[in-house]
Amino acid sequence: MTAARDALSHDALSHDTLPRELADADLDGRLAAAICAVRGAGAALAAVRGRTGKGQEIGDQLKTAIDRAAEGWVLGYLEGALPDDAFLAEERYDAASFAGGGWTPHDAYWTIDALDGTRSYIDGFDGFCVQVAFVRDGAPVIAAIDEPALGLTWAAIAGKGAHLRSASGWARVPARALAAWPAEPRFIDSTPPRGPVGHVLARRDGRFVECGSIGVKAVRVAKDDADVFAKDLR
Repeated sequence: MTAARDALSHDALSHDTLPRELADADLDGRLAAAICAVRGAGAALAAVRGRTGKGQEIGDQLKTAIDRAAEGWVLGYLEGALPDDAFLAEERYDAASFAGGGWTPHDAYWTIDALDGTRSYIDGFDGFCVQVAFVRDGAPVIAAIDEPALGLTWAAIAGKGAHLRSASGWARVPARALAAWPAEPRFIDSTPPRGPVGHVLARRDGRFVECGSIGVKAVRVAKDDADVFAKDLR
């Protein structure tokens, strides 16, 4: 590790101690740095919420200056802490694509969405987050998600489980094992499911839980606040 990366990783560990199980498995301080990055951006998003413009509709996406600012923070921290790593970030990628550039695949890289659930953020709902993952050989091996509205931070390393940080500290998220469908399964998505997923919801007498961010939808299922997140992407 370079001196700069070592210093930032040490700072991440000393100021936001990881659960022992994850600290022992951390890859060159990457998870510790990721947690500092997402929590720092999350705090900034909370501080300026309600003081920004409405953004611009581009296709089916809402783009705002806050998306770019949050990505600037996350990328700046991680690139400073881990200068030898590769990064695939949404806003940077979109700008490069518009300019005729693209993305060169790497065996290992970070994927970053520094404000997932922009509409929820702008409209005053809780369903937004800052999320990053480190991918190696096509599979995510590290992930960190911060939910500023609820004061929650999620962290995971492949093979070591997921942990949730709340006001009471870190706790492991128990794996859910369902032998059968719940009586009224809770389907989570941005809008009520249609097509095949909607048919399953109706057939199972399911209930709809609204949430904007894909990352938050996933952790809601992990936390047992919802049962099903599925999309028909055809």
